[in-house]
Amino acid sequence: MPNKVDKPLKNIHVLVTRPEHQADQLCKLIEQSGGTPERFATIEISSLSLDVKQIHQLVSQTDIAIFISQNAVEFGLKPLLESRINMPAKLRFAAVGQATARALNALGISDVIQAEAPYNSESLLACNELQNIAEKHIIIFKGTGGRELLIDTLKQRGASVHSFDCYSRNKPTSDSSEVSQQLKKQAIDFVVCTSNEGLDNLVDLIDADNQESLFATKLVVLSERGAGHAKTLGFETIIQAHEASDRGIQQILIQWVESNT
Repeated sequence: MPNKVDKPLKNIHVLVTRPEHQADQLCKLIEQSGGTPERFATIEISSLSLDVKQIHQLVSQTDIAIFISQNAVEFGLKPLLESRINMPAKLRFAAVGQATARALNALGISDVIQAEAPYNSESLLACNELQNIAEKHIIIFKGTGGRELLIDTLKQRGASVHSFDCYSRNKPTSDSSEVSQQLKKQAIDFVVCTSNEGLDNLVDLIDADNQESLFATKLVVLSERGAGHAKTLGFETIIQAHEASDRGIQQILIQWVESNT
């Protein structure tokens, strides 16, 4: 019989707010640790049309193509490959997160410049390959909105930078009544939210009568920026993962439970 050591998240319910098509890995990790994931996506991802001809012209002169997320690979690179665009031999590929690097690997790209933990823009910018980039041509594939740190820093280092929004993030029109009731009954132990936009959407989606219960539920975020934003919204207990990955979320959940039981 599995014991508490084998299943450190036994009897722990975790609200997972990742987009529906990206929640599987985290939910599996929670289940492997004995926990119960509750899915409630607070962001919907929609692809945006790309001007393939324009991108092809730029790619032919590009030194480094950076992908912000799995979605950037799915909705940015995949359409280019499907249109049979020839990538220049000199082109290097870079990924912010581990999942993004794996998505590139799955498309046959093995040599990937990859950020180290905590897998964010700052750690990607620390990579040796992005230091001496004066007069280099860089393309960034990303979603609408988001931080400008990567673009601004690369330009400051002398690179020519183009960015393409290949997907949008939208607030779902989800029925939150069941989640609201679970929060009211304190049946959810942790909420996991991996972006400020997703967190804002969550607060908007939960009815006003149960927002106090939401703010009282322990919240796991991925960054100091996320923690600061959660604090301004009114969350009481904010836990920051040591790295921005599904594994990092699993580890911080286990660490918190084991330290507080």
